[in-house]
Amino acid sequence: MEAMWTRYLPATKYLKEDLLPRIWEVRRVFSDFSFPIVSPDLKNDSRFLDKTAGAGALLDQGVYALTWADLALNGAKVSDTVVLHANTKCVPQRPGDIDDINTIILANANATAIVSTSMTLPGSSKPAFYVRLGAKKAAPA
Repeated sequence: MEAMWTRYLPATKYLKEDLLPRIWEVRRVFSDFSFPIVSPDLKNDSRFLDKTAGAGALLDQGVYALTWADLALNGAKVSDTVVLHANTKCVPQRPGDIDDINTIILANANATAIVSTSMTLPGSSKPAFYVRLGAKKAAPA
């Protein structure tokens, strides 16, 4: 539920009402939400490595990356979007087959989204639209 609140944050309103109209129809989305939660000093009984507590990059981080991709696909109906590819690599050298690196490719009639997450690797520091539009921050103050 927490990630679904993302849809109602000021930054999301800014994306939908200011940025998306300026860049017009979105045809391709890259959405990465990765940061190294799992490090060598993290104990094996951590919540981030406990499947019964919902551990894994897809649940902990992927829902955010998928939400941003969905928002950027110009409001395409969920039924119009299909998963073309999904791949998961587990956290290395840890018990329990906890997903670490996830790559998901979504598509609809007009656009494609590539979504990735990782709990052991850092992600991109700025989305491409920040660079393209010269944005200084995620939302107006």
